[in-house]
Amino acid sequence: MKFFHSVYFPGKNAVRRIWIAFICTVGLIWCAAATLPGKPPIAAFVFLPAVVLVAGNALQHIFWSFYFRQYAPGVITAVLLIIPLGGYLTITAIQQHYVPLWYVAAWLGVMAVVVVQTVRSGNRASPMIHRIYNLGNWIAEKLSI
Repeated sequence: MKFFHSVYFPGKNAVRRIWIAFICTVGLIWCAAATLPGKPPIAAFVFLPAVVLVAGNALQHIFWSFYFRQYAPGVITAVLLIIPLGGYLTITAIQQHYVPLWYVAAWLGVMAVVVVQTVRSGNRASPMIHRIYNLGNWIAEKLSI
């Protein structure tokens, strides 16, 4: 596990924890915003990007497990919860006509770009990972951690 983290997440453990706390907070606010209007089609439009981005991150964890030949944190949750639930929510949103197919396809395209970028990066952190880690560093600095 040390190799995986040293390649993808160099630096302090506090930065990793800050990033996780930040993304959980954003996710909570995102979910609340999606449900505030009380209309399923609006909720689906607002929530679907979050579902797709989380599923893309789940696919990244699966790739990292195979690539580094070691457990990448989150892969069990990715396989048993995130991907099946994300797929179910997406299919339900389409079947209930909450979102058009083009909207789902557009977000799946974004997810594909992120996953392809991860695969192409191999044992180096992808540009997106660098941006995420830089944001975590910035937040940690602001909090003086």
